[in-house]
Amino acid sequence: MSELRENVRQIRLARSLPQQVLADELGIDVSAVCNFENGKRDFRIGSLPAIASALGVEVIDLFTWPKRYVDVGTRLRVTKEEVRIETGDK
Repeated sequence: MSELRENVRQIRLARSLPQQVLADELGIDVSAVCNFENGKRDFRIGSLPAIASALGVEVIDLFTWPKRYVDVGTRLRVTKEEVRIETGDK
């Protein structure tokens, strides 16, 4: 959880977003954001989509920051020949 806390803080700072603005976006008191970042309070897992949205990132980015889960510009290219579907049939 401490890595998540630090990532939320780092993303917020990278976006030059004050704690008050994040709190307003989440509809909570600024002290809740401060307490979360300082390890005195936990957010519910269900609030992660709202936090990510307020910070302008995907939920997975909250866990992988500063590295994005899928780097921008990376594309998955799959040809029909590479796709193999396994079934129980023989």
